[in-house]
Amino acid sequence: MSNPDFKESPLEKFRAIDKQSKTYNWGLITSAVIGAILFIVSLYLYGIFFPEEPITALVAMKIIFLIFLLFFTVFTTFALYHAFRFGFEGDLTIISAIIYLIIAAIMIVVSWNIIF
Repeated sequence: MSNPDFKESPLEKFRAIDKQSKTYNWGLITSAVIGAILFIVSLYLYGIFFPEEPITALVAMKIIFLIFLLFFTVFTTFALYHAFRFGFEGDLTIISAIIYLIIAAIMIVVSWNIIF
């Protein structure tokens, strides 16, 4: 049994066959842009809801932490969806995924209460 994947170097796997440039990191770039937009919107909303409070570095770090938790939960949900769809099956896995999503939701609620 020969497997051609073992003969290729990792750089050869990322080269396009048709010599056109392909973007493999569009998800990372999109996430960074959406994260920056959410950060700016969050600072704006913080200024609206708490006009007498100054926006300090601590508030900014808490908002960044909340955005990180939101992205973490969304990406993990997508990862679990693809894992179940492409053959990662079993009752234990389903129970673990449900428990994980509940814990992630609790983490977001707790961090929201810590921030505000």
